[in-house]
Amino acid sequence: MLNMMTLPSSVRHPSHANSLAAPSGTLDWHLVMRYAGLTQADLNLLHAHADFFKDHAPQIIDAFYTHLYTFAHLRAVIEQHSSLAQIKQKTLNFFLTLSSPVIDEHYVADRSQVGRVHVRVGLSQEWVMTSVAIYLQEIQRYASQIDDPAFFSALTKRLVFDTSLMVNEYVQVIQEDNQQYRFHMGTLGEEIKASVQQITDISTNQAQAANASAAAQEASAEAMRTLSASLATIQQVAAMIAEISQQSNLLGLNAAIEAAHAGDVGRGFSVVAEEIRKLAQRSHEAVNKIDTLLTDIHFQEQTVADQIQSAMAISQEQAAAATEISTMMNRLNDMSVNLQK
Repeated sequence: MLNMMTLPSSVRHPSHANSLAAPSGTLDWHLVMRYAGLTQADLNLLHAHADFFKDHAPQIIDAFYTHLYTFAHLRAVIEQHSSLAQIKQKTLNFFLTLSSPVIDEHYVADRSQVGRVHVRVGLSQEWVMTSVAIYLQEIQRYASQIDDPAFFSALTKRLVFDTSLMVNEYVQVIQEDNQQYRFHMGTLGEEIKASVQQITDISTNQAQAANASAAAQEASAEAMRTLSASLATIQQVAAMIAEISQQSNLLGLNAAIEAAHAGDVGRGFSVVAEEIRKLAQRSHEAVNKIDTLLTDIHFQEQTVADQIQSAMAISQEQAAAATEISTMMNRLNDMSVNLQK
């Protein structure tokens, strides 16, 4: 009630408020009106003294805002959302409606709208309620000139009733905020759940790929071990050929010596012995080349084996990490389900 009962510019006298929304259905304003003791006779009495409101409203409102401006935080609310001149004019319009002889759905909607404005500008409800006392103090200065003692009582009941309608909007806004919060949390939970499912699928695929990669690398490692065994066999064969070549070379040398001793008779045998020596020499050279190639292949095989072992270790780590991610995603999924409850 920062007017402290300010009607926004869109709110007019009840007879012209056809465009306003109906008051909150959760409040039985007829029951509240009856509980406050506000009767049609009270409304008629206030209407009979409509001139009182016209004559004294400016002085009462000025005094009210003079008092209000001594509180810095209330002054800040006004200056942040309006101006003192504008809010005084709105309060004046509101004050004059207190003499209306009619309280209906439109009237209640007006007061409810005022309450919503107070909520929107951040005015706490205790300031709205205590403002009634300030108004009544200022009104009492002028109400003594009215002979009928029922006037001040009727006005008090009407202000209390109006304030009840305004304060009720705080409850309505809290309920709406709670519903919006729950809806937002439910939507957020659905989004998290969908994201979790996507990440879970990715991590599962990654784990499967990592496991398949590890299996392929294990097969490659086994092939490399087989190749290593084959290389060892080739080296053994090459060593045997080298030994045969060496022996053939010695035999060819001995044969050449014996052929020389035999003279002309051994000349043909000497030719054969020389060919044997040449063959042994070529075999020896071939064995050396094979040995060089085998050494190089063995080095490359060892390098590949080391790389396979490293890749296997990485794949195993990836598979473990993917499994851990999947576990975490399942926990996050449980949390998203809880958000929707």
